[in-house]
Amino acid sequence: MILDADADGWQDLLFVNSTDLPSTETSQTTAALYQNNGDGTFTDITNTSGLNIPIYGIGGTAADYNNDGHVDIYLTAVGPNHLFRGQGDGSFVDVTTEAGVNDDRFSTSALWFDYDNDGAIDLFVGNYVNWNIDNDLFCSLDGERKSYCTPEPYSGQRPTLYRNLGDGHSLT
Repeated sequence: MILDADADGWQDLLFVNSTDLPSTETSQTTAALYQNNGDGTFTDITNTSGLNIPIYGIGGTAADYNNDGHVDIYLTAVGPNHLFRGQGDGSFVDVTTEAGVNDDRFSTSALWFDYDNDGAIDLFVGNYVNWNIDNDLFCSLDGERKSYCTPEPYSGQRPTLYRNLGDGHSLT
């Protein structure tokens, strides 16, 4: 994702990374934020950004949902999604629960738009199938080794629309 995380006028880079499934517990991959130095180079600021939480990331979207002049980030994931409120200096605070967007479904994409034309951008989240590590099925291409299943064995998930209440904090 390309965004100006620190409001310096230079576009920074955010990589939404996946990780090993919880059952394997071999790594703690996080999203990775790279600050544009303005000279063609970037510095990894993930550890000081507040984005260094374990996540099986799938996608994300960035916008200023609370109208404070700082870019905010919503990350979709297998498992809990996360909303991070930008502080304007390249750091973020996880406000997922406070904002009411703590959805733990398998979400694939999201976008900000003003659904109801009230001047406060709302959040649309696309969800995939009802899959998690506990209901994983054994699928195989060769009859012996496990592989990813096609989506047909799993029920689909409805998308979610979170309406922005315009108070700078909450979505419903």
